[in-house]
Amino acid sequence: MKTTRVFLLTMLFHISAHAQVLVAGGGNQTETLTELSAVPSSGTFWSASRKLPPWPVDPLPQLPIYGYGPASNQVYIFDDRNWDYSANNSGMFPMDGSDPPSPGGTNSDGGGNGGPILPAQDFTTNDLWLEIDGVTNGTALLVIHPPWDVTNGVYDLYYTTNLSPPISWQWIMRSAPGQTNLAPTNATGTQGFYRIGFADSSSGTDFWVTFPNAGGLPPYYASLSLYICSPLEASGTVSIPGLQFTQAFSVTSGGVTNISIINTAFLYQAGIASNGIHFTATQPVSVYGGCLADDYDRYAFTAYPTAALGTNYCLMAHPGDSGGDSSQFAIVATSNNTTIMITPSTNAYLSNSETNTYPVILQQGETYAAQSSSASGDVTGTLIISDAPIAVFAGADAAVVSALIDNPLGQEQLPVADWGVQALALSFAGRTGGDAYRVLALSNNTVVRTNGIVAQTLRAGQFYDTIVKGSVQFQGSNPIQVAHFANGEGYDNPPGNQGSDTEILLPATGRYSPSYIVYSIPFAENFVNLVVATNATLTTLDGTNINLLTTNFPSIGSSGYFGVRIPVLPGPHTISSSLPAQVEVYGFQYYSAYGYAGGALSAP
Repeated sequence: MKTTRVFLLTMLFHISAHAQVLVAGGGNQTETLTELSAVPSSGTFWSASRKLPPWPVDPLPQLPIYGYGPASNQVYIFDDRNWDYSANNSGMFPMDGSDPPSPGGTNSDGGGNGGPILPAQDFTTNDLWLEIDGVTNGTALLVIHPPWDVTNGVYDLYYTTNLSPPISWQWIMRSAPGQTNLAPTNATGTQGFYRIGFADSSSGTDFWVTFPNAGGLPPYYASLSLYICSPLEASGTVSIPGLQFTQAFSVTSGGVTNISIINTAFLYQAGIASNGIHFTATQPVSVYGGCLADDYDRYAFTAYPTAALGTNYCLMAHPGDSGGDSSQFAIVATSNNTTIMITPSTNAYLSNSETNTYPVILQQGETYAAQSSSASGDVTGTLIISDAPIAVFAGADAAVVSALIDNPLGQEQLPVADWGVQALALSFAGRTGGDAYRVLALSNNTVVRTNGIVAQTLRAGQFYDTIVKGSVQFQGSNPIQVAHFANGEGYDNPPGNQGSDTEILLPATGRYSPSYIVYSIPFAENFVNLVVATNATLTTLDGTNINLLTTNFPSIGSSGYFGVRIPVLPGPHTISSSLPAQVEVYGFQYYSAYGYAGGALSAP
């Protein structure tokens, strides 16, 4: 993951009878606030010139300070617009990699005479930062400065009118890939503040999904759900245009809404259908799908928004069981006249008898489903290339992983652009015999190491299966995709037969996010597995430091990460870390299981 520092840049503007405007970082810089005669020893201190990020102490006590907000909960702006940082930088205390110095100043923290003196924050080519050029007729003129190695980044812009804690940020817009100039039209109040950040590819405002078959059962057995989680209050619509289904929804901040999908959307037969499910929201949300085909057959998946979809996929799936169930995949088109070229893997044994590359043309919202004709078939390694973004799902309508009992497997696939050269995991809670993993190669001559030891050299589209106890580090000399499976209940006989087969696609280490909001399905046992950087200063689950929730933090090979398993209750959960982390969400109950990744960042 990039070590990019993401800075919060603010715009404070005040409209008066004289049309005076104060802008941090550019534009007319005219003071409109009242200078304070006494400055508190701590608070939130903002730079008028954007030379420093916000600080918990006054970084330049020799400069004028202006208060904003009610006296009981003020934030402060220090007027450094004319301060020469280059001439006043000697002997200053470095902020990066250190805790903020305490108020008052000492010889050790670089302060003196009332407070520490801190260095100017000079933005470098490694930083993502936001420049504010001004405000014209209610339109803010913003410029995104991405890190040097990001050429096609996607960013979310947030806004608030009050910096008094707790700050309530409202999502305003998501940039197009590579867009660096933004012009939000909401700068019409008396004051406002903006912040920018990399977009999380698992949250968005527009999605296309479908539900592949489970258990080989007809639709009337299926119970289909979309679980919608959001850190902000949101509303929207779920529709299936081809089935004349529409349902409005709303979700509270930090909450979850369960949308029941009509079971006729279930993909029971191979071929083209009109079962694509379209989802739109007013704010970025996270969406997770859940399918229950009878009392036990269940799978769940992470849905990825339309903006994060790709045009090049190599499938990760699994063979069906010996009872006639099949390996399978499904595709949803997001636009009309989408041409898709499908190259079956050597052992796919598709029921349509195709063995060579063949085309499929879909209209927006149409789906295409394909299955193997026998239990020995496996669509893993099948290549799918399209001329427009598509959503792709793969797995098996029922599979036996290592031992009985069987369970359906289904995950939305990651485009090959989002693969990486390292994947990490910690074994599932309560599974004493270890977990199954499948490692899939994108290119020829891919050398795969498991916990530092060479395990296989794979061809393009080839995979190898292994079982590992405890933590595991997979590394590839070329990009790889790794699936994490819970073995069937009969493999290690968990107490009370709690569990069955399930699958999670592991994001590469470079695709972790610093924050997630996830949903645990009501099951007898629910857990989250976290993979956290060893130098992360704080990681929380539902606001509680994970150090207070467990004492077991096994390291994961030589990766610089550790793992942790934490039991959770059903419902929404928020995870936040000072450095990007990985989240697996899963649950077990009598002869049943579910699992999915908390999300991932898409490649720029």
